Amino acid sequence: MEVPAGLLPFVTADGNELWFASTGNTGSNSSDLWRAVKSGQSFGQPTPVGELNTSSSEYCPTLSADRLTVYFSSDCTGASTTIWVSHRASADDGFRTPAPVDELNAAGFGFVSWISSDNCRIYGTANGMFYVATRLR
Repeated sequence: MEVPAGLLPFVTADGNELWFASTGNTGSNSSDLWRAVKSGQSFGQPTPVGELNTSSSEYCPTLSADRLTVYFSSDCTGASTTIWVSHRASADDGFRTPAPVDELNAAGFGFVSWISSDNCRIYGTANGMFYVATRLR
């Protein structure tokens, strides 16, 4: 069975958080972003990431190594799936209002899957193709 890229789980670089997209128990067809924090050898109860979720579907959360930046996909524009980004001041804070990533959306990204530890390379997929975007420091 093929799993859509947007539903694949993401484990943070430190291994302490599991992020994923799910419709949860709502009976809705739209997916939201969820996270579970590691407790001992397993992950605790998942909770929705309310500040990033909308009435549309969110997919494919990908966090920077320091967990201060999250990229994800959403169909909230009503057009194609677009990449969004949000930042926070510390790993204990909530994320700010997300914004579209115009550079990645113009390049055809549909889903982000990995960010380099220096935040200068981001990998993603769209239309069955793999992409990498590089930014100069």
